[in-house]
Amino acid sequence: MTMKNMLSGLLLMGVAAALPTSANSVPFGHPIDAKRSGFVSVRSAKASCTAVAVGRDLLLAPASCIDASEAQHPELLGWFMDAQDSTENPVREVTLDPSRRFALLRLAGPLDLAVPPRRLFRAPLVLPKTVTCTGYGPQNPREVFPYDGTLSQREDYVISGRSFNRLFIDSPNPLTVRDLGAVCMDSSTQQIVAMLVGNGANILGVPLGYDVYGFEGVRAWVEEYQTKFEFVAEHSGLCLGNIPSSTLVWQMACNRADSFERINQRWMIRRIGDAGVVQIRPSRFPDLCLGVTGGAVNDGAEVRFSTCLPALGSPYPGSLPRTPRPEQVWAATHVGGDAIQLRNILTGKCLDVTGVERRPLARLQQWTCIDGQPNQRFMVNVDSFSAGTHQLARFYDFTKALGVRFGNLTNGELIISSTRNGLADQEYTMAQSADRAYQSIRTLANGSCIDVPAESTGNAGLQQWTCWGGANQQFMFRWLPQQIGYRIHPRHTPSRCLYVGAGAPAGSQLTSTPCVDVTAGQLLDTQRWLVE
Repeated sequence: MTMKNMLSGLLLMGVAAALPTSANSVPFGHPIDAKRSGFVSVRSAKASCTAVAVGRDLLLAPASCIDASEAQHPELLGWFMDAQDSTENPVREVTLDPSRRFALLRLAGPLDLAVPPRRLFRAPLVLPKTVTCTGYGPQNPREVFPYDGTLSQREDYVISGRSFNRLFIDSPNPLTVRDLGAVCMDSSTQQIVAMLVGNGANILGVPLGYDVYGFEGVRAWVEEYQTKFEFVAEHSGLCLGNIPSSTLVWQMACNRADSFERINQRWMIRRIGDAGVVQIRPSRFPDLCLGVTGGAVNDGAEVRFSTCLPALGSPYPGSLPRTPRPEQVWAATHVGGDAIQLRNILTGKCLDVTGVERRPLARLQQWTCIDGQPNQRFMVNVDSFSAGTHQLARFYDFTKALGVRFGNLTNGELIISSTRNGLADQEYTMAQSADRAYQSIRTLANGSCIDVPAESTGNAGLQQWTCWGGANQQFMFRWLPQQIGYRIHPRHTPSRCLYVGAGAPAGSQLTSTPCVDVTAGQLLDTQRWLVE
């Protein structure tokens, strides 16, 4: 939507000075809840402009859109999004961000999204486009913003049937964007055009990997970058990690306490494409990647983490490097049960625990891939999900999600699979167990937990019940490659998986059934879930 008025830089700063920046205002650095993000129309006495929802009750708009009087009386501002507007949910507060070019609008209440969030990203984006970006995330250094650059080349690709759009920013200046870090506006029209997210990597003054979503895919990105995992060697039951004095990777006793050792055993998985091709990054150093030392191709070569690098010959700074260094990329393959095998893209060899050792501090190496080799099989457990609410959608039919039958809030009501409706009975929060290996799944509607009735060990249908911390209310999420799916195991019956049949109609109850030991096919897919 075209602005009615264009402001000079002097006038913009004058308006900016009138906007509140007190410590009592909503602080910038509040993490974006991207599952509830979408483009929003904002109307003021001065202009009509595009904002973006960056939280359940937060909008981010160009500061030039906001009149000084409306900064003092924010209830005068109007906004419109997906048949919702400010008549019933007015703006309560306006705050200027550190760049003094963007305004944060806090609403009186939460947004009520009645459609799947992936439908919200439909704004056209004609390239190239000169943009100004502002940081918006807890790790974004204020001194790098405002950031001016050009959105240049766009790549479209599909992961698991979902469309993604990646754009590249051309600029001679370095930029670090962490978490869900920035929102960009068109420098000429001062319209918000995209959200920019990135891994925080920065080398030789060139930012390495930033995804700008003006369309779809933010929700999947949140899970990919904010969810933390532990890798467990199947033959030993020990976790992969490192010690502070080394960049080598070892197997060690799983430390699930909230401690420094635990931090060293948490990892992030970044998908490079479909078919399970990933980068593996230590969660405390997200700009480092797990790889084969020096790209050595011999059996026994060390595996360690180092700065994530672009492929040799990748053109920059004219256009950003798009292909990561292959020795830092792994192809994950499901090899039965919940186990995966990790094959290095450059060498074709597999991640391997030296000597089939079962003792702690056995080193990780690469070795020729061998089918069924126990020290080359790993299980990938969720340590923690991103903050906020989630939907649990069927992998086999992701138009359907888990919810409470009839939206009923009473104990004993069935947990069913039904068409997504955006209501609170299909939204869940994940709460870690005390030992951090399991999650309780709590409905947003009333805080009740998904529960296996009476701790049944049979093919039980699941229900909601008041949370009490029992093993029948705790679940282990295990990631399976090729897609973004998880198998979900009740703690009291770990050989069982949550399941809804392939042809089951909407309204079918969620059940706990024996886990299938296959690597592909419909049976496996009925026991896989998307967490969005």
